[in-house]
Amino acid sequence: MKKRTALVASLAMVPAMPLTLEAGQIDPGTVRIELVSGEVLMGQVADEQADPLVVEHALLGRVELPQEQVEQVWAAAEQPVEAADAEVAADVEPEPEQAEDGAAQQQVDPEDAEPIEESPWDDWDFRINAGFSGRTGQSESINARTAASAECDTEDTRLFIEGIYSAERSDGATSRNEFYGEIDHEWKYRGTPWSAFATGEYDFDQFEPWRHRAGGFGGLAYKVFEGEPISWRVRAGAGVRREIGGEQRWLPEGLIGSNLTWTIDDRQSLSWRSRIYPDLDHFGDARFTNRLEWTFSLSNDRSLELNLGAEHEYESRPPAGSERSDLRYYGNIGLRF
Repeated sequence: MKKRTALVASLAMVPAMPLTLEAGQIDPGTVRIELVSGEVLMGQVADEQADPLVVEHALLGRVELPQEQVEQVWAAAEQPVEAADAEVAADVEPEPEQAEDGAAQQQVDPEDAEPIEESPWDDWDFRINAGFSGRTGQSESINARTAASAECDTEDTRLFIEGIYSAERSDGATSRNEFYGEIDHEWKYRGTPWSAFATGEYDFDQFEPWRHRAGGFGGLAYKVFEGEPISWRVRAGAGVRREIGGEQRWLPEGLIGSNLTWTIDDRQSLSWRSRIYPDLDHFGDARFTNRLEWTFSLSNDRSLELNLGAEHEYESRPPAGSERSDLRYYGNIGLRF
């Protein structure tokens, strides 16, 4: 905005007057005076060459303007005031613009606008998956797998919660009844790919000697790649687990993990999650869990998806009555919101 002179500042109301005049209402003897500061003044002038320029104004009466402050003097009839002059009229409020339908659009001061309230759930990503299969004939069987997860990923923290339930019945008898739950929390170090994590896990298996197994782990995580098409995070730490039913004691374990996601295109992605739990009491023994999952979006907004995957568990020194290796395949329809 151009700097106002002391004289023009005292005449803040002056430029507003001619803007309200309709065509033909300006007196032929009235001139339009534009000052070097950009301000506009309307009035009667006896001699345009005199210094100071003497202006007879309808409201202010006789006003003297030094010639060095005058940019141009125009006859009002030849050069009517344009709408652009409203920018230099300090006290003239522009008429509200008319919308195409004729309704006036009100201009709202950004400071007066009500702030948009953000929901605490905006940063969360929820998923629910379910899949069923069955067979009838000489034998009857039904399989079910349901999973639910919630993830909140911000600049400072990442919280991930997951629960998976699998069941199978063959000829009226239950042959599989399992549940796995996890809560994983990361605290990010801003400006670096490092973060600290704490993880709690819970396993239930009706057909294992331990029945219930719980563990807690902590350590450091590192982002190898972040974004698309490849996102890869690794972690390492240690903790303990306790089996309720088997050895019934605290067992120290290490933790080495990897989460890799490949975004193939707008609809497809492939993810691989791996966990290794070395037995810190028996060197060379360890547990392994792996999950490979392909996801295909069935809707444009990615709210409906198809999941095909495989889960594998291996234990180098299993309890008596347990298998070393367990491999499962699944297919689910998922809802994401």
